[in-house]
Amino acid sequence: MVGQGVPTETFRAVAGHFASGVTVITAHVEGRPFGTTASAVSSLSLEPPMMLVCLNRTSATHDAIAAEGRFGVSILARNQSDLAYRFAKKGDDKFDGVPVSTFEGIPTLNGAIATIVCDVEETAIGGTHTVFLGRVRHAGTQPGEPLTYFRGRLGSFTEESDQDVYEAVREWVMRRRTAVGEHLDPDELSAAVRGSVASVRSALIRLWAENLVTRDAAGSFFPAPLTVESIAGITDARTAMEVGVLEAYGTSSGGRADSLSRHVAALEAAREGHDLGAFLAASAQFHEALIAFSGSPHLLSAFRKLDISSVWSATLTGEEWTEFLDNRDLVVVADAALRGDARVASEAIAQHGTRVKAAAIRAVRHRGGFI
Repeated sequence: MVGQGVPTETFRAVAGHFASGVTVITAHVEGRPFGTTASAVSSLSLEPPMMLVCLNRTSATHDAIAAEGRFGVSILARNQSDLAYRFAKKGDDKFDGVPVSTFEGIPTLNGAIATIVCDVEETAIGGTHTVFLGRVRHAGTQPGEPLTYFRGRLGSFTEESDQDVYEAVREWVMRRRTAVGEHLDPDELSAAVRGSVASVRSALIRLWAENLVTRDAAGSFFPAPLTVESIAGITDARTAMEVGVLEAYGTSSGGRADSLSRHVAALEAAREGHDLGAFLAASAQFHEALIAFSGSPHLLSAFRKLDISSVWSATLTGEEWTEFLDNRDLVVVADAALRGDARVASEAIAQHGTRVKAAAIRAVRHRGGFI
């Protein structure tokens, strides 16, 4: 809990509505570079010129700055979202192949729209973070548009357009319009989804971070094969989220529980019509309505990222549909929700996850172990 009884997740969601730039904070200690992505960065004063950088105390870059007493700030350009993801991850190879410049030994990233190097003058502790107050020793800029961070997502001032392109490119990849093993051509995708090449590249980077595409040493992207292991992991993760919501929030009365019944009716109609596409669409709506019991848009967003129904609609044969057109457990979930019986609903959704995973694994094995 934080503040006056405000839950952490609520505060994170509210704070995420503040759009900020994205930076990589760098340091250099004992011949080794350090770097991490950060958005809690701002100018502090003009006289003297000072910057404020806030880093989690678990960060290796935090410790390097504390030891050396200096840090660099690279304000990323719109086309550098791949660097934002790279430096946000743990690991010692973040700088491999990344062009940098140095000022008195402190690296900054080439291509950034602005770079700043500071000496630490003061520090302060705030919760899990340290605030470094740095006096500016060096500063420079170059033309370009900034990369932004808003509501837990990287983007730009053309956020809505980029999101549309991302969703179109994701659908292209999941429907295997480019086959596994074939190169995803940004120019071809740009024409197909009617988006800029820059937006397509940003979408591919997001899909790479989500493990839905792979990337080779030359920077080319390819659809990531979905294996028995990855399919099982995705299915288990979705089921665990649903069970967690039911256990943490219980069932919902009124409109939310009623919505499950409406989606079940749509599932039944699609099943009777042997319409896999309509069944998968109604199934997605059912599961998202269940996750919505939590009231968390971030949880719903995370759940949607695990949706691979497009793969099934693009690859399943008629003989395989029957196993997927099974809504018996979801009928139990909807009925239990209406009665307020979270335990029965939780058991039924877990059983449904087991059935779906088994059917998915059989379908993948039938295709040689991946799709």
